[in-house]
Amino acid sequence: MGIEHPILGLMTITIILTALVGAVVFLAIYSYNLQQYILSVPLTVGHAQCYSKTQDGNVTWIFVANNHRVALYLTKIWVDTEAGLIEVPVSVYGTGYKAFGNSEIEVWTRGFHEGSRLLQGQPGTVWVSIRSDIPLHVKGKTYAITLYFKVEGQDAFITQEARVKPGETPECPVIPPPPPPLQPTLKLSRAAVFWHTFDENPFETGKFVKLTCLDAWKYDSGRKAIYINLSKAPWRSYCFTFANVSIRDLALAGKTIYVGFLVFRSEFFPHSGDAVIGAAYIDTGRRYIIGWWIFTKPGRKGDRISSYFNLDGIEYLIERAEWSLTLEEWYLTHVSTYVDFNRWMAGHWNHTWLIPSEKNIERRFYPNRPGIAFYKDKDFSVGNVYFDNFIVTVDRPPWIVEVGGLQPGWTVKLKNATGYVVATATADSSGVARLIVAPPIIDLLKEPNNRNGFIFPDGIIEIYDGNGNLVISMQFPVILGGDRYDLILPP
Repeated sequence: MGIEHPILGLMTITIILTALVGAVVFLAIYSYNLQQYILSVPLTVGHAQCYSKTQDGNVTWIFVANNHRVALYLTKIWVDTEAGLIEVPVSVYGTGYKAFGNSEIEVWTRGFHEGSRLLQGQPGTVWVSIRSDIPLHVKGKTYAITLYFKVEGQDAFITQEARVKPGETPECPVIPPPPPPLQPTLKLSRAAVFWHTFDENPFETGKFVKLTCLDAWKYDSGRKAIYINLSKAPWRSYCFTFANVSIRDLALAGKTIYVGFLVFRSEFFPHSGDAVIGAAYIDTGRRYIIGWWIFTKPGRKGDRISSYFNLDGIEYLIERAEWSLTLEEWYLTHVSTYVDFNRWMAGHWNHTWLIPSEKNIERRFYPNRPGIAFYKDKDFSVGNVYFDNFIVTVDRPPWIVEVGGLQPGWTVKLKNATGYVVATATADSSGVARLIVAPPIIDLLKEPNNRNGFIFPDGIIEIYDGNGNLVISMQFPVILGGDRYDLILPP
């Protein structure tokens, strides 16, 4: 039987709606409190069970046990040292590695499920090994090692801190060796035949040679870059400096030779004018010049730029010209070029498009040296043009680092030595991720130390699976444009 009285019906509806709203509010508060409870209750128990000094460092054994109803994933570790707090990413295989200076930290697990997973009620051990030329843990001081666990199936995490005090924490009875190499690694194939960061004066070491405009080429020890001094550069004359490496045999073999470098300029010019900044392929007066033709404007008002080809004296100006900040004062950009000595074609890459020369090179020769070219069309009197991170690669462009052997959709990050993410890429259907390592336009007035491009000393490659789990993090003495890294997974 229905409710016949309208007032009673309204009262009934009101009571039902109130109950529903109250239930929703209660559930929201309960859910919030439950989440806070999950985040606040210790999900693990553990402590530094032992600590031992080794010949070149130390080893810590941390006991940890999961007393919660869900599984936990160990994803990173922070190690407190005299050099500061060091973060070590932990892969899905329960291993981690971090190099800093002349020191390195290695992490591995024992008793975990599948390397990094700690099941409900499961105990395990984490070994942290520090190898260093200098003592990073001083006797009598207390150091923290913090384990970071992600909660399975929840957007939550928990940290477990273990403290060690050299001289007081019991010594480990037996220091086990690291686990066998049943962990992923990266196999490197290198395309670079020459590179220089200009951290030292290349003219003094003989790495670079001044060919023309000898008084104009300089080295800036503060900025760690070579530069052309405009007040000393002749008017309407090409200025060349070249790397002291031979490329003739590579050209004779029909290889594609790439040249890339970073470029930025100071306060030039006091008035508008034309200039050329390009890569040079040189042999006793004959040359290919590939790069930028710039109609400059004073200040930061935008330059008109075009890709420029001068092939053994024959000029090809590609009229893809536009007003751009690309080469404005104190903006960092790059020159990225190639000559294909098999097809006799040349090209200039502009970060978003690859511009080939309009036709095959007609006057052919085999250059001996790669280098840098500069030309000014008007008699400018002030300013400098700086060049940094010069690289020469063969058959693979220096503006790309490839990482293969991946599953489609996996993510790769390239970091510099400070941990700054320089580039990110996703693996395509063939399992290859291609990282762009030439810089975007960088405002050096805002980021004066951002000189990332082509060459990355102590660079780091990190690979993440489709669920965002770290598969591997490896640091290399140097990562170069043109490198190919292939992921080798354990059997």
